[in-house]
Amino acid sequence: MFLIKLFKSSIILFCMLIPGSLLADKMIFAPDMFVKPAFLATLGFYRVTRFELEILTGIAISLPADIAVVKLASLDDPETASDDDELTGYATDSGLNVMVYNRTPASIQVYGATNFEEKFSSPSGIDADEQGRIFVADENNNRVVFLSNDGNRIEPVNQVFLDGSPYDITHDQEGDLYVSVPDKGHIAKIEKTSITKRISDPAIKSPTGIKFISTNDKWNFYRSDFLAVINNKNEIITMTAEGRILKTNNLESFFKKEVSLQYLTIDYYANILVTDKKNNCIHKLDKDLKYIASFKKLEGEPALSRPKGIDIGRRFGQVFIVEKEGGRYYWTGIDVLQFKVLSGKDQFKVNYHCTDPFLITMDLFDEDDNVVKSIYKKKFIMDWQGEFIIGLLNNKGMKIPKGEYLLKCRIEPTYSSRTRFYKIIEREITLE
Repeated sequence: MFLIKLFKSSIILFCMLIPGSLLADKMIFAPDMFVKPAFLATLGFYRVTRFELEILTGIAISLPADIAVVKLASLDDPETASDDDELTGYATDSGLNVMVYNRTPASIQVYGATNFEEKFSSPSGIDADEQGRIFVADENNNRVVFLSNDGNRIEPVNQVFLDGSPYDITHDQEGDLYVSVPDKGHIAKIEKTSITKRISDPAIKSPTGIKFISTNDKWNFYRSDFLAVINNKNEIITMTAEGRILKTNNLESFFKKEVSLQYLTIDYYANILVTDKKNNCIHKLDKDLKYIASFKKLEGEPALSRPKGIDIGRRFGQVFIVEKEGGRYYWTGIDVLQFKVLSGKDQFKVNYHCTDPFLITMDLFDEDDNVVKSIYKKKFIMDWQGEFIIGLLNNKGMKIPKGEYLLKCRIEPTYSSRTRFYKIIEREITLE
């Protein structure tokens, strides 16, 4: 029989143990799902308030909406990898009818045209690609605006008018666009500058937030493509580019409480991050729309305030969030919501629930702090939830004798935050 005790780690906070029954339909907050970026990446400014934005841009933000981040090819130095994590971000403000962007990592600019043809009217969703193309859902003008960024300045390129008001926009690797048009109940597909298809289905009536991940996207672990869509019932839907429904999750029914889903993004592992303005948080679901956990704030900081736009740099796991009073920038971390050891004949099991795929180092120590069994060494675990089955033979292939043992685990994220963040989990085990 195994007896289990919970230890605190002197290196980092120990995980919260949650009974498995609570993981079925509750909103579970994981404060270490995201972590602060390295100081040199932000000089400490990972949260930007309305006041700070006004100082940096000269404007008082009004109704911040969506955000898109991308590594511009024109700003990449192929001779070094040191600038690979330097992203350009574009954010819409539907109250001021402008787009805020960073011309360099330290320079924030405002794009807002003065003549009628170019002037936005309640711009909402935004997307961009590495070639410098920017796509804006210009809601009250019933159009999609095409812009170009050569690394020095932004220029208008084209526009496509729609039958209805666009809310959000996303692109695939071929450069085709998918635009949600909630008042018309469909998704418009735009190839080059022509609307070639209208995707409609009862399940996506009044689509709002939308995001596409492409099969041939370099930073797509599963190499499969799908559209993730929010509808007016606060459901999240995944579907093929042709419109075939794959999965649906009604989060209001799941949580048994009201939600207000806004925008979403998709990470390297095809997990979906969606903002919830009602509950001031971000929900994370896997590619099959299984709920993983939610994020409200880091320890010691105020909770998110009416979050809206969200995007992620898939390669390094940088997360950018637009909220009512400004924005936040995090790195993807790792939280451990369950790590429960169970006994078995000639083996023991560990049931776990984490917030992402992870790297694990696991060893079994005796009372003299000697390694009895080396179980894993930075093993990549693809499933965010599951179990390990561990046999009771030691490193020499002999049965481990009765006694007191300590199971030590180091759990690390797979993104760039692993160089400075990890979890230490320890469990005491009595073999009888």
